[in-house]
Amino acid sequence: MAAKTMRNLASGSGTVSTTTGSKALTFSANQEFKRGATVVIGSQLFTVQEGYGTTWIALQAATATVSGQSFTTTDPSTAKSRGSTGVLIPEALVNFYFSHQDDAGGADYYMYGDTVLPEMGMHPYTKEVFVGAALVTRSIDSPAIKPIDRVRLLEGAVRGSSGSTFGNPDARFDNIESKLAPAILAGGTDNVNLATGANSFGPLVGPVTLSASSAAGFRTVMPRAGTIKNLFAAVSVAPGAAKSWAFTVRKNGVDQALTCTISGASATNASDTSHSFTVTAGDEIEIKVAPSGTPTAAKVEWSAELVAADVGDGGTVDTLLGRGDF
Repeated sequence: MAAKTMRNLASGSGTVSTTTGSKALTFSANQEFKRGATVVIGSQLFTVQEGYGTTWIALQAATATVSGQSFTTTDPSTAKSRGSTGVLIPEALVNFYFSHQDDAGGADYYMYGDTVLPEMGMHPYTKEVFVGAALVTRSIDSPAIKPIDRVRLLEGAVRGSSGSTFGNPDARFDNIESKLAPAILAGGTDNVNLATGANSFGPLVGPVTLSASSAAGFRTVMPRAGTIKNLFAAVSVAPGAAKSWAFTVRKNGVDQALTCTISGASATNASDTSHSFTVTAGDEIEIKVAPSGTPTAAKVEWSAELVAADVGDGGTVDTLLGRGDF
């Protein structure tokens, strides 16, 4: 546990007792600690904040209950030997001090660390100049990292499913995008009644006059990969008893499972939110409207959603929202 640059500790006077979870240190003899002094009781590490006589308060809470234990502490002498018994204490400030002589008295550029705070810019015991400080992190804290890695870590905290930088970093973006409006593919018969005696075909998007046959060039071309789902349809007048309009979305001239039917004397709308199918860029999508039983002539409209495939992590996003993937 010894840290090579930390100033060595000295044996404490008397014994000490601690209680789990408490920051109080109770000594058998009066102590004269400087602020920040180290106290080591077995595996328990403390830095002193304040106190008097036999009762002192540490920055760290005790992790065990002990009674009458010996301890080591910050050396109150002028010695500056390092690297043997000194320790790094989590959550404690390490103060660095500089000397022109090493611990043996030889000329040197000599540095050492100590948790005890400087007084008037100098170590309170060795009287050597204070030159800087660093906070010791806990084992669960992130270590010091390069700026570019820090940016990436912060990016992960924003983008990741739980702050993860590398595991599906777009998860949170996906979640945001899923709450935005999807790409809507909508069309209708342009305020014209639909033929009641034969099937009609046409592009999925736009007000159009539908054709009596399916034909390439009279469809909607998909600009990107994704999934077509959530078909909704409506007519201006109910079909009539035992009559109906069936709406089916087709891909490249083939019926797909996405379909709904408006039927009866009162219904004017229907939907299919259970089925879907995938598309790739360049696929041709169209609507087919099939009458049954010669329904009452009506104007027709429909819509469906395009869930665009996500380029970033292979998932799906419910919008065409543009974004950059790192």
